[in-house]
Amino acid sequence: MVIPMTKRNENRSLPADSSASGPGNSPVATGVSRRTLLRQLGVIGAGAAFFSSPALAGVARPASGLGRGWIDVHHHMFPPFYMALRRKVPDVVEMPSWSPAKSLASMDENGVAMAMLSLAVTGVTFEPGEAGRKLARTSNDYGAKLVSQHPDRFGLLAALPLPDVQGSLAELEYACDKLHTNGIALLTSYGGKYQGDPSFTPVYEELNRRKAIVHVHPTVPLCCTDTLPNVPVSRLEFFFDTARAVYNLLLNGVYVRYPDIRFIFAHGGGATPSMAHRMAYYFPQKLLPTCAPHGVLYELRRQYYDTAGASNPTSLAGSTSLLPISQILFGTDFPFVPTRWTVDNLDLSSLSAADLEAIEWGNSVRLFDLHKA
Repeated sequence: MVIPMTKRNENRSLPADSSASGPGNSPVATGVSRRTLLRQLGVIGAGAAFFSSPALAGVARPASGLGRGWIDVHHHMFPPFYMALRRKVPDVVEMPSWSPAKSLASMDENGVAMAMLSLAVTGVTFEPGEAGRKLARTSNDYGAKLVSQHPDRFGLLAALPLPDVQGSLAELEYACDKLHTNGIALLTSYGGKYQGDPSFTPVYEELNRRKAIVHVHPTVPLCCTDTLPNVPVSRLEFFFDTARAVYNLLLNGVYVRYPDIRFIFAHGGGATPSMAHRMAYYFPQKLLPTCAPHGVLYELRRQYYDTAGASNPTSLAGSTSLLPISQILFGTDFPFVPTRWTVDNLDLSSLSAADLEAIEWGNSVRLFDLHKA
């Protein structure tokens, strides 16, 4: 079933209290637009027929005649055994309740056709050594089982047990060759080592060889857990932590040396859009030939960024001023953030219908090769 795109109401504007996503100023109160209702009806009506071709565990490949609906590249899963372990360790990020049924219900309510599942916040890093390898394996098997049960609705971004390089290489092989996952989910840093750290080089080499898609999510930075009293680290530090990872990858030449890795940075790249020109201006000139021969902004603009926490007017303006629309992907951060916040913010934005369609599903279909039967 193909749901035709409806023309957006160009005269509809954000109410005064909906200028940014968050409790008390979410666009939820504005009601559901006609466009969102059409998406809801389309996804619910299409059901299992949305992607009609059969799929291996971990692979979701819609047939031609793809129905239209949001493709969520930033959607978390919390396996029961994972949450049991998380409850035993001190946590600075509150973990909401989750189940596959809750994911599917939220997707149906908001016209989300497909979600790429990934673990959240600390990945498997709170379990060191062999325990971390085991947790990554059992989590990836759990996600792959969900995909096999709902191949038309879920994809999987597999966890790796970094900073354990050898364990990560083994899990990368398993995830790609046995589970056929859609990509890999990494964190901005591991034990104070940020993405781009030379010790991770063997992993980047293998990711590049496989032309892997890598979603990078912020985690609790060792430097800044108590910077502001009574302010959860996820409120501010996550966005700076993502910018640190983006910049460290640049400083270490990862984008240039491993050009076939397709990075997706969560939350619109965090603080990256507002700092991009500063990064370019102060970038060490001696590193330009090897780390950014075409310029810093060129390297930043060819990466991908999701809309989770970045669909509000100010954040979206920053993203679209830096990036071509082709590099912006729909993401929600469910269940930490209600799906509807992101959907309604984009629905009420000033983006053209063509640009909105690209973010909604077109860019992800192209990136993940979802058009292949």
